Amino acid sequence: MVKKDARKKAASKRVSLDALATGVPGFDQVLGGGLPELSFNLIAGDPGSGKTTLAMQVMFANATVARPGLYLTLLGEPSLKMLRYQQQFDFFDASRVGSEVHFLNLSEQVLAGDLKGVLAR
Repeated sequence: MVKKDARKKAASKRVSLDALATGVPGFDQVLGGGLPELSFNLIAGDPGSGKTTLAMQVMFANATVARPGLYLTLLGEPSLKMLRYQQQFDFFDASRVGSEVHFLNLSEQVLAGDLKGVLAR
């Protein structure tokens, strides 16, 4: 009886996490409502598997003026090339770039070993 009461008490103390919608139909259901808010998530896969597109879709689904999305590029394709490719998708809204969605390419600072420059940006 004591063990059962302890389990009930522990279950009642569980924290409920808010979820961020991914913007991908069906994916939120698989994730139990979306990505846990305030979490760090690693998107991994082979080149061309859709990592950047998934990250963009999640960012566009959640970015607002009050809570903007920031896409950092360290060592990869140039931002202009990536943006041009992403424009083919329905989720991409060029009018939101610069206000709700921001892109920052830190390749030059990273390649130069300029950590202060990276942090300053």
